[in-house]
Amino acid sequence: MKRIKVQFDFGITNKKHPLYNSYFEFPPKGIEYRKSEFIGINEKNFELIKKIYNKSKKILKKLIPKIESKANNFLRKEGEFDLVHFANHIGRTNKPCVADYELITAFAPNFNEKEKNEVKVLLSQKNLKYLLPINKEALKSFNLFFRNQKFNFKQEIFYPIIFVPEKFRKPTKKGNTIVFAGSSNIRNEDIFYKKGGYE
Repeated sequence: MKRIKVQFDFGITNKKHPLYNSYFEFPPKGIEYRKSEFIGINEKNFELIKKIYNKSKKILKKLIPKIESKANNFLRKEGEFDLVHFANHIGRTNKPCVADYELITAFAPNFNEKEKNEVKVLLSQKNLKYLLPINKEALKSFNLFFRNQKFNFKQEIFYPIIFVPEKFRKPTKKGNTIVFAGSSNIRNEDIFYKKGGYE
């Protein structure tokens, strides 16, 4: 059986979001996940680049997201991978790719027409196979933003699963158990629902 190599792209960052830890620690059989690497960026110089980026962000608020996106695409090393998985953003690649998202703001942070046109170009890549909204609210936000727009990719709701180590599992007699892990960016009831709390 061929081992499928998946390049997980979190953008230019020195760490991945904890939500994705289970992919790397407990991958499905036959799948290998690797984090994207970027030309000229490593553990030694990342902190310096981050400081420069944060200072530039304050001065060039509107321009920096575009520069960041272009830098991600230009500097990403695309090695011997079968697929690129964009984590909560969309990028450009020559490889077959998929992208997950929490809300449409992952692609269009300001939710405006100009961004819509820019995102449409990225979503029209022939090699984009799937978009993976992480709950129904995410898909709803996409459909509201792109009313009546037709794209070639498929969408499938994809609930990220966090592996719970056996020492933390408690036996239960109930049929269904729901676990909700909080997050520092859930500051009010609205955000809880947007992140799929109702589901």
